Amino acid sequence: MLEDSQWLRQEEKSLTPEKEAGYTEFTGPPQKPITTGGTANLDWTNDLVYLNVMELVRAVLDLKNKLCQLPPEGYMVVVKNVGLTLRKLNGSVDDLLPSLPSSSSTEVGVLS
Repeated sequence: MLEDSQWLRQEEKSLTPEKEAGYTEFTGPPQKPITTGGTANLDWTNDLVYLNVMELVRAVLDLKNKLCQLPPEGYMVVVKNVGLTLRKLNGSVDDLLPSLPSSSSTEVGVLS
């Protein structure tokens, strides 16, 4: 029994990797400092695309919050609200596109 435990200790020692010179032990990824700089101070009051994006976010959050409380018959109302809000956002983007320079637009092709 004593020989077995000695043999086991020797085997365990042989399994531990030897540290190579010049390398340090990995302790985890470096931590980035948290900054609270925020974003640029922009005026969004007349930007219909921004306002419609925010309205869409509210509609999706409303859908998420109400879905578990509604009976299945009530799903249509909140889903329809998201769809109508998305349609409104698409319309505001379509209205804005002609005023942008053509160099800022990239056409996306459809793969068949």
